[in-house]
Amino acid sequence: MAEYLLRTLRCRNANVPGVFGRLASAVGAAGANLGDIRTVWVGPDHIVRDIDIIVDDEPTLDRAIAAARGIEGIDLLEVIDDVHELHIDGKIEVVPTHAVRTLHDLRRVYTPGVAEVARTIARNPEESYLYTIRGKSVAIVTNGTRVLGLGNVGPLAALPVMEGKAALLHQFARLSSSTRATPTRSSPR
Repeated sequence: MAEYLLRTLRCRNANVPGVFGRLASAVGAAGANLGDIRTVWVGPDHIVRDIDIIVDDEPTLDRAIAAARGIEGIDLLEVIDDVHELHIDGKIEVVPTHAVRTLHDLRRVYTPGVAEVARTIARNPEESYLYTIRGKSVAIVTNGTRVLGLGNVGPLAALPVMEGKAALLHQFARLSSSTRATPTRSSPR
């Protein structure tokens, strides 16, 4: 199964027609597909660009990097793994809808005021759709056995995929979500 790795090559090239074209051709010949290309800086002598490449595996990535380094007029400044950087600390968070700045706020959001709302819901559970996040939330649950074409990666390795789904649901359907990997019997607790 292909790994499909995404990396960003930050390259400085001479501000001369054709230099970037040679870079693109060499990286493509090494087996990489070009993705987004963003201009970072333009000067009279040089241009700095971030070039996203997509490769099938580590050996292809190594060949593409070597190809970029081998082009005259190109300086490969950095190979950026912004996929891993983006996932640091996860992709989702839980934030309150009302700030708690004062004692007045605390008494309404938590105690003693919250007891009144809890009793309302206890009397009529359907009120939970009005007074809680329940009506606009979804749970994304996995034990990690069948994850997005990756197969059985386990519950912890499945979390980044579940967080991605949660981010998409929030962005496009305005649903808040809780991601949770359900431990299997063989999983350590």
